Amino acid sequence: MLMFKAYSSINIGGLGIAMAVSIAILLFTFHYFSFDNYITNGENSYRIITRYGDGTYNTNTFPAFDDVLGDYPEVKSHTLCFNNHNIEDVFVGDSKIKVVDAIFVNGSFMDYFSIDIISGDKKSINNPNTIMVTPAMALKLFHDGDPLGQTVLLRSLAGNQDSLIGYTITGIVKPLPEKSHLKYEMLLSQKGHFDPTVTTLKSRIVFGRLIYVKLYANADIVELESSLKFKLQPVLGSAHGALH
Repeated sequence: MLMFKAYSSINIGGLGIAMAVSIAILLFTFHYFSFDNYITNGENSYRIITRYGDGTYNTNTFPAFDDVLGDYPEVKSHTLCFNNHNIEDVFVGDSKIKVVDAIFVNGSFMDYFSIDIISGDKKSINNPNTIMVTPAMALKLFHDGDPLGQTVLLRSLAGNQDSLIGYTITGIVKPLPEKSHLKYEMLLSQKGHFDPTVTTLKSRIVFGRLIYVKLYANADIVELESSLKFKLQPVLGSAHGALH
């Protein structure tokens, strides 16, 4: 090493760089494979991804799948949620609080992702115009006050966009783990004011939301995927677009 300092430096430096890159790749791989491990029966859990048009558009999931997945015996459970909307602020009295992550869900979502309820009734999310919040959001909304039973205002999703709709807080829920692809501060009921939006989205191909399915362990995922490609044809009929 002393006789051939330049040669030794190149070899040692190359070895150090190779080891650093290998460690970085291992850490990167471990990080991404550790996501969503909290989901019960996660090894048999899938997200449905679909396309419309010639298949070159952004990926979507057609909400109409929610109405046909029950026909498949290999599907153990499924859930549909909507996280693409214009809910950006919550109004409490004269205060406006910013919302980053809000999802419209129902009871199946609570069960699918094993949502932990700190206080309140889990089933209340199926009631019209109800909302559940994380402890951090509850603190933003009401500081040290009890948020349960309180009403907050959200901007209307349709019609007069300047109108505000009242939602009642019926539960405090734990946020999902940091290593989750989904995030929320608020869970809103799909029932009530959001009903017409759900109905409209289920009748169109051009809109998509998040649909997840849990299969039984012996399910044939390839056969199911092939069948799902054609399942919505009789449901959506002549709706704009084409299934892929």
